[in-house]
Amino acid sequence: MTSIGTSIKEIIIPHRKGNIRLNPEFVVLNDAHIQGVLLGTDYRRMWGIDIYNSKNRHITIELLKEFREGQFSTTLTSKQKLSLLKMLRKNRPAFAIGEEPLGKIKGDDIELYLDVERPYPPMLRRPPYAVRMETRKEIEKHINELLDMDVIRKIVHNEIMEITNPVLITWHDGKSRLCGDFTALNNYTKADRYPIPRIPHALDKLAKAKYITTTDCMKGFHQNGVKPNSMKLLRIICHMGIYEYTRMPFGIKNAPAHFQRMMDTIFQEEILEGWMVVYIDDIIIYSETWEDHVHYIYRVLCKCTPINLKISLKKCNFSQQELLALGHKVSGLSLAVDQNKVAAVLQKPVPKSIKEMQFFLGFATDNRNHIKNLAHITSSLYKLCSKDVAFLITKERRDAYERIKYELTKAPVLVLPDFELPFKLYIDAAFSQVLGAALYQRRIVDDEAREGVICYISRKLKDSEARYGATQTEGLYLVWAVEKLHYYLEGAVFEVYIDCTALKSLLNMKTTNRHNLRWQIAIQEYIGKMAIIYKEGKIPIHFMEMDRMRNFRFSEWAPGSGTLDNGNTDSEGTKTLILGISSSEIHNEFFHAVAKSYAKHKQCGVLLQLLQQKYRSPELESQLEEPCLRAYKDNKFFLIDGLLYHREKHTSALTVVDRDHISLILQEFHDCPYMGHISEDRTKERVASTAWWPK
Repeated sequence: MTSIGTSIKEIIIPHRKGNIRLNPEFVVLNDAHIQGVLLGTDYRRMWGIDIYNSKNRHITIELLKEFREGQFSTTLTSKQKLSLLKMLRKNRPAFAIGEEPLGKIKGDDIELYLDVERPYPPMLRRPPYAVRMETRKEIEKHINELLDMDVIRKIVHNEIMEITNPVLITWHDGKSRLCGDFTALNNYTKADRYPIPRIPHALDKLAKAKYITTTDCMKGFHQNGVKPNSMKLLRIICHMGIYEYTRMPFGIKNAPAHFQRMMDTIFQEEILEGWMVVYIDDIIIYSETWEDHVHYIYRVLCKCTPINLKISLKKCNFSQQELLALGHKVSGLSLAVDQNKVAAVLQKPVPKSIKEMQFFLGFATDNRNHIKNLAHITSSLYKLCSKDVAFLITKERRDAYERIKYELTKAPVLVLPDFELPFKLYIDAAFSQVLGAALYQRRIVDDEAREGVICYISRKLKDSEARYGATQTEGLYLVWAVEKLHYYLEGAVFEVYIDCTALKSLLNMKTTNRHNLRWQIAIQEYIGKMAIIYKEGKIPIHFMEMDRMRNFRFSEWAPGSGTLDNGNTDSEGTKTLILGISSSEIHNEFFHAVAKSYAKHKQCGVLLQLLQQKYRSPELESQLEEPCLRAYKDNKFFLIDGLLYHREKHTSALTVVDRDHISLILQEFHDCPYMGHISEDRTKERVASTAWWPK
């Protein structure tokens, strides 16, 4: 039995006459084999005690206190976690933990250049905004924090202020954030054209990864300095006076490009080796083996320490098989929409202005790869944002808005591409005014060949294109889809499925019009790699229904980790990839029973009718009572597979009304031994994220 080290822990023993506080010193053992130990749930949660239920029941009690802030994969063995913690301990200076000082990157200060010379336009010299007393207090709090972190400094000398930017306070999830209003400054700043990676293409690199680690630079831009001649441009003004940024602030025009260039320069070797992705201040490390993964993390941390680049341990996720990265839920095989962001958008009411509609359409466009024929669905909403068009929500536009919300909640899990395997491109000509296509790939999963969607693409036809004949239109579909998906198809073998026989001879057509001739030239580079296959009738894009793939876990795909359902079979007997697999401790019979119980409950019956209708019914709404009435008006109810869910912030809970079902859930969360027999308040907190019932 050997000792790794010691750790002093505070123990509070509650007593009605006063708590007893002790600070005993614990010895952390490396290879202790304990036959029996009793530790309370609260104690384990407080001090980060991890218990690994293996054959020998190895128990590790917190190698280092500060690393509790990081998130570690629960699938790691005790040996793996110990080796990872030892490596992190050696690179402790690379992390910013707790209230430690903010790092300042050496030798890469930002410099701004304006399009105008002195005297500067009056628009650059702006007074402070008038704010209410509550906002003033928040401004004072944030200004003092920035002063303590040496991000800003107060201007005390008597100098003519040529440029001043007012400050704003924004709110998110009840927390305030201070930022300068650099709108006018950005309009006169020369743009830095350094490219920012495309998120889908960046995440495509994670294909085949079994271990994924994400890190985040502590307060990102604030770790970059500002050159002295640019500080005068970054002055902010408020009721407390005038301050100038000594470090790069958020909100200025060239900050993302500057930070991306700096990170690409620092980690150029690692990026070129193909195991690291950098997106501004986010770092993703991925590998197929555990040994390589630990080594890669070590190399990244070794690069951070000499230049004083600090990593935020709170935002680190180490050695995960599936996690949230760059706004998506990603694993080594799949890419899904972050449903937390979708829930936040769904909570918002129908847009009442062009700005609100543009925000909604922007979010939908960010997830366009997950939605089939998005251009067709959103065409009426984009017209609404055009000039000289009255903002009026008609039935067609409301239906389109609701359809997009539905598609977002049912968005497919995309398969990450394997560039060593052939692709399949399906041309979807179902709509006369919209171009649409879907890219698929056949993968071997559990010794079975299955197809999975990689992305959907679509766009509206131009006015001139809408007048093309059938053959010309099909040719346009093909050329547009191939050029749009050039990133995937360049140098790859792929098949194109169409329902137009004329396109089969497009490559060999001798007497042709100018359109076909131009398209022949456009697809010359794919000759020998592309096969055009005619399929009679409508192309069976069953994939568009198959794409309802959610809650995917990499472990369910890994060979030897268990079997999957056989999936769906189309009319030709082709196996299609079904990723709609979710695990639950409660059997399906329970959910069927919950769905049946709604018929016996008056309020749930009314809610089901309302949610199944496209428009609100005042007559049915009048039958609702509190709290269901208020929750319905706030759009907190939604229906999935006959089950009623209640949404609260970023969590959705199953609506349960039968007393027996409620008792069963309470028993699962309170009485089961592995739940630790927690208190009433803790039980309510845990149940609230799983089940909801009218009180």
